[in-house]
Amino acid sequence: MKAIKPIIILLLTSFGTLHILSQTNAVLNYLPGDAKMVIKINSGSLRQKMKWDELRKYKVFTDIMKDFPETGKGFLDNPGSTGLDLSQGFFLEIPQDKNNEKLDPVFYAIPRDTAMITTMVRKIFPGKQPIKTPNGKLIVDRHTVLAWNNEIVMLTGDDAKKGSATKNAKVNPSAESTRMKHLSDRGKSLLSKRQSSFKNPEYFTQLI
Repeated sequence: MKAIKPIIILLLTSFGTLHILSQTNAVLNYLPGDAKMVIKINSGSLRQKMKWDELRKYKVFTDIMKDFPETGKGFLDNPGSTGLDLSQGFFLEIPQDKNNEKLDPVFYAIPRDTAMITTMVRKIFPGKQPIKTPNGKLIVDRHTVLAWNNEIVMLTGDDAKKGSATKNAKVNPSAESTRMKHLSDRGKSLLSKRQSSFKNPEYFTQLI
C-alpha cells in the first residue's frame, strides 16, 4: 500500500473524486468483489493536468515495471502504440491480502486494436508463446503476468521485491516452479468474469 500512496494523494488533490459504480465499462465485469480499493484514471483529463512522463516516475509505476522486459518499456514512451483504448481510461485495483500474502496491484485497460496488442506482446516477450485459456490468453515472464482477451487487458506481478534479498542465492527449482504456477493461476483468475460485483463503493474512486 505504501507504494501507491504518493500517486493517490497527488491525484486526489489535483482532480477530485467521483463515485462511479453506475457507469458502464467492461472492466467492471472483471473487478473482484472484495477489492481493497479500485481507482479509475481518466487518461484524457489526466493529460490536461499532468504530463505522462511525470506520472511514470511515481513508485507505483516503477515497482510494477521493475521486472518488465526492457523491450516493453519502450511502449511507455508511446502508449498509443499498445493497442489499448486510452479514451476509456484505465483502472488500478488494490487487492486484499490473502493468506497473509500481499498481492501486487492490478492494472486494467480496454483493448482498442487486438492486432496491435498481439504485436506488442510479441515485441515485449520475444520467443514466448501465450498460454491459451478458456477466457483469453496470458504470458508469464519472471515476476510479471500479462493477461488479455477481446474485452480486457490486465497486468500484474508477484512482488519481485520478495526475491531481491536473495537474488544472489541459488534458486530452488521446485520453489521457482511453484511460484510461476501461482503467477500463472492468478493470470487465469483475472480473465474470469466475477460472479459478484465490487461491493465497496466508498473505495471506488474516479480520478478526473
